[in-house]
Amino acid sequence: MEQNSPTSLSTRKLSAGDILSDHYQIVSHIADGGMASVYKAIDLRQGSDSEPIAIKILHHSLINEVTHVERFIQEAKLLTRVYNPMVIELLDIGQSGNYVYLCMPYIDAPTLADIIQSQGIPVQRLPKLILSICEGLRALHSAGIIHRDIKPANILVLNDYSVKITDLGIARVKESRLTQPKQKVGSLAYIPPEIWMGEDPTPSQDFYALGVCLYEIITHTNPFESELAAEVMKLHIGKTPIEPRVFANEIPAWLNQLTMWLLSKKQTKRPQTADEIILFITKNVSTTTNSGELQSSSKLSSIKRTSHRNKTYIFSLSAPEFSAKLKTFDGTDNIKRIKPRSPTVLISLPRNSAFIFEFEPPSRDVVAAGLLLASMQVLDGYLTSRGISHFGVKAEANGLIRYLMNHYGADEALIIVKGMAICVVIMLTAIARKQRSLKWVINLLCTIYMLAAIIPWVYILTTKTN
Repeated sequence: MEQNSPTSLSTRKLSAGDILSDHYQIVSHIADGGMASVYKAIDLRQGSDSEPIAIKILHHSLINEVTHVERFIQEAKLLTRVYNPMVIELLDIGQSGNYVYLCMPYIDAPTLADIIQSQGIPVQRLPKLILSICEGLRALHSAGIIHRDIKPANILVLNDYSVKITDLGIARVKESRLTQPKQKVGSLAYIPPEIWMGEDPTPSQDFYALGVCLYEIITHTNPFESELAAEVMKLHIGKTPIEPRVFANEIPAWLNQLTMWLLSKKQTKRPQTADEIILFITKNVSTTTNSGELQSSSKLSSIKRTSHRNKTYIFSLSAPEFSAKLKTFDGTDNIKRIKPRSPTVLISLPRNSAFIFEFEPPSRDVVAAGLLLASMQVLDGYLTSRGISHFGVKAEANGLIRYLMNHYGADEALIIVKGMAICVVIMLTAIARKQRSLKWVINLLCTIYMLAAIIPWVYILTTKTN
């Protein structure tokens, strides 16, 4: 019988035998996602020989407003204009009581996420996989549709490493107004910087997400994952991730180059069309590939992912924190993700290991302020030395410095004190690189030294020594 219960669809599950719209009979539950639950079903109108289909039931939170549902159905029907073997076909969309659903062919194939977490993908099969994804994206973009949720979980991988792009539920048609301006839609770890900044989606958004997928394929990690949305945004907008070749130096140069190209922070520096990616691959990859097919999905559960690299040691000199940290990364799930930075020195070691020395230099204006304060330390030391030579140690107003002068000598004490002061200046300059609010501290110290030390010493030396 048809289900019309108003119970929240985000928690309630349909059972085998339940029927939607009088002819879609539920066979079994497949999976739950952030937007919908997916079921295996059959179309009773096709008789006993009916091929199974997949029905995606939207969660209740997405159908609270009638106008929202009507617009969703109207725009989702536009997806039927896409006919490409690399894109899942949309068979039907409709509403049955309190349920809004999409019908698609049922494909018994693992997702790219399943494969990444299990057997991995042979490097020689990656060109076919990437080209298939690009062909699907080209078809979508040619129809004026932006997917907006490209990720491994939404890519089915067939035995020949061709794909089916799925989950078009939040796809955006160019003329669409289904989502509000500035609204961020998609999986956070795959949303490009410009979307976080409130710009409108473009096809480049899908290419950026593809770059994140490639990064995961190569390293088995996502460089933008965090439990906090604000931290995810910071990672996307901040530094470009460490190149994947650092963690898997056996990958071909074209794959590393393509991944970093797709992950460019500025969308104008990314590929603008799928054809650009296809052309890049065809120019850089040999057409000869080794034979081999993907293992059947029934074997995936028995395959354990193994690490394809040894540990990588990263020695990070962080100017903002003025600290050095040694971290390791060996591809296992319990290793903490390394904060992405741009390495300045990379030393490759045997057995797929490497040392990375990183330093984040301060900006020019902060450096200028730091140099001014450091130069004042040197000048103050010189003037103090001249003053002590003329008037003795008692002329020094600072009791600690007088104590050091009496124990170590005037010149030695000045070298120690001013050396320590210059080290503090360097620390302040490094910290002010990120915490620009601290720049005023450097400027204040410059003023204090000028008024309380340098000008008084210059006055004393020029008047009392003449």
